[in-house]
Amino acid sequence: MAAPKRFALLPVMLTATYLCGLAGTVAVAVPARPGTKFVRQPDGRMFEVRQRGDEWLHWTETTMGIPVALDPASGYWKYVQPLGRTLGPLSNRVVGKDAPPMGPWKPVLSPRGVARRQTSRAPRRAVPSFGTNNVITILITFKDTTSTFTEAQFESALFGTAGKTMRT
Repeated sequence: MAAPKRFALLPVMLTATYLCGLAGTVAVAVPARPGTKFVRQPDGRMFEVRQRGDEWLHWTETTMGIPVALDPASGYWKYVQPLGRTLGPLSNRVVGKDAPPMGPWKPVLSPRGVARRQTSRAPRRAVPSFGTNNVITILITFKDTTSTFTEAQFESALFGTAGKTMRT
């Protein structure tokens, strides 16, 4: 037996409500991709790098832990000069050709950076999946079409207390 005509749009409205609920879920960032990969210098030399960090501080380093970056002007991978807690400018030393300017680098987070990481991992408030929630419902009438349902029919189908509605 077919559902009454007044409930024809109910599945669409329920799906839209569900999708809006998904938009309010917590987005969680993850660390950089584990593992290594080989990169090639313009002169043919190859070396291994890995990505490090997260959404707040990220860099590429050699397997020895020395930060490197691709120089867009020359196309060569060069060593990066750390500036204490953060990474500084590119050095003029080419990876695989020149000696690194220093040993392995470990980032040191500022107190503000530590606090930002902790709050980003804290649970966020989300719309509860029980109780009473507000649902935005927009009814639109176009000039070139006629409405199938009245505003009162939508009110009853969505928020009524009798039969199968969103409230019951």
